[in-house]
Amino acid sequence: MPAPLPPLGAIAPAPPTDDLPARFLHAWEALCCPPTCRRVLVAVSGGPDSLALLHLMHATRQHHGLDLVVAHADHGIHPDSRAVADIVVAAASELALPVAVGRLNLGGGTSETRARAARHAWLEQVRRQEAADAVVLAHHQDDQLETILLRVLAGSGPAGLAGISPRQGKRLRPLLGFRKQELVAWLEGKGIAGWN
Repeated sequence: MPAPLPPLGAIAPAPPTDDLPARFLHAWEALCCPPTCRRVLVAVSGGPDSLALLHLMHATRQHHGLDLVVAHADHGIHPDSRAVADIVVAAASELALPVAVGRLNLGGGTSETRARAARHAWLEQVRRQEAADAVVLAHHQDDQLETILLRVLAGSGPAGLAGISPRQGKRLRPLLGFRKQELVAWLEGKGIAGWN
């Protein structure tokens, strides 16, 4: 059984820079991953936030020294889901990274809760198969704000207002300090196309 991840320390503010890879590396280091974390599964939905995560992980790989494996869960809910899977496979291929695609075949009308549970179960299965130490997810600051707002509206107490944790077990979320708009702008500035 692998050793548990150490607790998160106080996260220092990001360096004042428009250099997204530098800010990303700072956010990654703030996760305080143990040195035994050498191989990670990067969950890529095909949206701009997860494609930015993939490209930022790839752009900074010499600094963090991780082996990357791309994972895409095709829920089979939307008619264009196979086309989105093709976008992810093409992005992984372009970066010369291994990719796993899971066809979950959930069908139309599947609730978001059920789809999320199926996706997380599949990602954990792939993490084990690939001998990856963690799964990296693309939740960003806008997701964080939405989560807190929904919890406030649901009447959550102070404990429930903490929002999304940057590190939860083997799930890592280095983009929580980034806005979706700046991730999209970075992709556009790099000429990275194909996201929906």
